[in-house]
Amino acid sequence: MAEDPSTLLFNPIIDMYKPILIGMTDGGSTPMSAGNYQAAYRLTKNNGAPSAYSELSSMVSVTGTPMSSLYADYVGSQTGTNKLIEWEVSNIDTDYDFIEFVVLRRI
Repeated sequence: MAEDPSTLLFNPIIDMYKPILIGMTDGGSTPMSAGNYQAAYRLTKNNGAPSAYSELSSMVSVTGTPMSSLYADYVGSQTGTNKLIEWEVSNIDTDYDFIEFVVLRRI
């Protein structure tokens, strides 16, 4: 008897928490473009089996202009920055061997 494909579980269901913003500082070694950023992650095993992706973090706005600038200057900034964003991920399932991060940028 054949198995119904809809009953197969390819990505194990695990509790995953969204990355939480720790802070944003100057001093990044790689130039970061201005824009809005979010992070997510998934866990993988040595055999390559991945989990589903976590929920996206809250959006973080990065700009090369000072926070006290006019709104139009702040939102429209396309300059490079030396900002560094730090996110924290907690309660990681230790049955997995690796964590893969994804960072999304909206311009």
